[in-house]
Amino acid sequence: MSSVQRMSSGTSDKEQMTTLLEKIRALLGLYCVLSIISTRQSRRNPLDIPNMETYLKIVSQAQATPSDHSIEYVVRFVQMGERLSRSFGEPHERTLLSPYAVLLEGTGSRFRNDLSRLAESVPNGNVETYGQTFELYRLYLLVRLFEPAIIVACHPEEGVPQFVYLLTCLSNCLDAMQSFFDILLGSPVDLLLRRSILTHDQILYVMLQAAKLLLVEIPDWDTKSIRQTLDLTNILDQMVSCYEEATRLRRAAVKRVVFSTLEEESPNEMTSMLKLIKEIRWLKCWLESRFNGSWREVGEETYQDALKPTWSLGLLEEMPWKI
Repeated sequence: MSSVQRMSSGTSDKEQMTTLLEKIRALLGLYCVLSIISTRQSRRNPLDIPNMETYLKIVSQAQATPSDHSIEYVVRFVQMGERLSRSFGEPHERTLLSPYAVLLEGTGSRFRNDLSRLAESVPNGNVETYGQTFELYRLYLLVRLFEPAIIVACHPEEGVPQFVYLLTCLSNCLDAMQSFFDILLGSPVDLLLRRSILTHDQILYVMLQAAKLLLVEIPDWDTKSIRQTLDLTNILDQMVSCYEEATRLRRAAVKRVVFSTLEEESPNEMTSMLKLIKEIRWLKCWLESRFNGSWREVGEETYQDALKPTWSLGLLEEMPWKI
């Protein structure tokens, strides 16, 4: 912290400032990576500390490289995700209804307003770099915000306070999911390989929450109409096609870089992306079986070339396959 203070007071020379900015950028990047890992493991981000705001302001004010402006917004959006995690309370203290209280108490409305203001402040730069990527992340955070409503709707036996408001939350979540998939599927496939803020985990999270939402059956929620509005099985097919094309692009890029290597990548090698494709296929099979009224366990042998997902399951880590 002392080195930061020296830089801020103008006593550091150019070389020291450059070195310090590089260290701060690395720290901010680590903060974002740990946020992804912590969310996946239902833990607090160990770098979610007040000093991060100081470091972020230093990079933002310095604007020493063209990417510094992007770094600021990447971290700002990740901070919103951290804020949402804190509002839902400690993972080990959560119950079925406790996260839903965040929506009832107005915390959710304040979060949406702040998130909208942040999104509106993003400069009108390159569409692929700014508009689409940050808008996708904003929609992902909205799905996370409304996940407690999905949890409550999937457990009507718990008793739901303010039932009309629950329907509103579910509708808002549906809208966010539709917009998310529309933008994602309308983006160039190669962006799946190089988005700096939206991870495969987060894309899969939205898919899984969408599957849960389409299985909700409560009064005044037109399940049949909702499934027609959000044609998730078709979306999953399109996602498989996108990831297959992204896999071909990645392999082509690898060949261009290492064309002189003696050993080429096997087309049957189980890469992370191929595993992802198999898991999406399994999710589609599972969802279709639920639509058809079958509640038996779906094994990997049920659907050719499929693999049961091992994804992060959301706030309560409940097994959605048994919904």
